[in-house]
Amino acid sequence: MLTLACRDSARIRFEVRNVGATDTTLRLGSVLGNGRQYTIDSLHLLQKMPAGQVTEQHYWPHDYPGVIGGLLGEWVEAIPARASYSVSAEASDFINDVSGRLVTFTAGAELSLRLTILAPREQGMLPVYWSGILTSNLLVAANDDGL
Repeated sequence: MLTLACRDSARIRFEVRNVGATDTTLRLGSVLGNGRQYTIDSLHLLQKMPAGQVTEQHYWPHDYPGVIGGLLGEWVEAIPARASYSVSAEASDFINDVSGRLVTFTAGAELSLRLTILAPREQGMLPVYWSGILTSNLLVAANDDGL
């Protein structure tokens, strides 16, 4: 399960929760620099504006590298039964090729996240893992007052 919460007009929190009764693992992304940095892969923010148009941004915070050279490892995270992994993010952590980085979430826009979780590569196969696409709940972006 993927849940999304709005902290204010520029910050959100998202959580991946194992709602099952069995421990599992998820391939959340990539490991760079022999474990110096972990990147969440394939996380997208969808914003449905009050006028109806939908925009999509990719999660790539400022401290993620602009270019990746060298080996990429798999970031596989254990999620025990009824446990979760959560991340805080700022609007500026989301980018697209047309409009660049967000500054704030558009007040009144409906926000949701889509996280694609790939299966581990064969050489890294684990006995129990989950892969697929998680889509978060919808929420309405806060204004600057946090309402």
